[in-house]
Amino acid sequence: MANVYSHSMIKSHAGAAAVFECPEGYRAVVRCVTIFNSDLVNSGTGHLIHSPSLCTILQWVVAPPAAIVGAESVNQLLHFVFDWPDYIYIDNDPTVDMTVSGYLLTLP
Repeated sequence: MANVYSHSMIKSHAGAAAVFECPEGYRAVVRCVTIFNSDLVNSGTGHLIHSPSLCTILQWVVAPPAAIVGAESVNQLLHFVFDWPDYIYIDNDPTVDMTVSGYLLTLP
């Protein structure tokens, strides 16, 4: 049995575009998404999207950090699986940071 380690798929600051393509010969599993909104006044929305289906995997509106004491970011556990040549990408508001991690599993 092989060991399985977490893999960082996407790190995006301030709404910057980011893409993660599943490498050939692997199966990717999105496990954890963290979203932070740096706007102190307005809510910000984070989107994680699969391609080529264009399915929205996650859409989350994050309140300003000051609106809820202690709620500075949102962490979501997911179980989204995709194979090569599929990829995931983000389409976030300009005040939203997002990190995506999961697993890369070798195919039999």
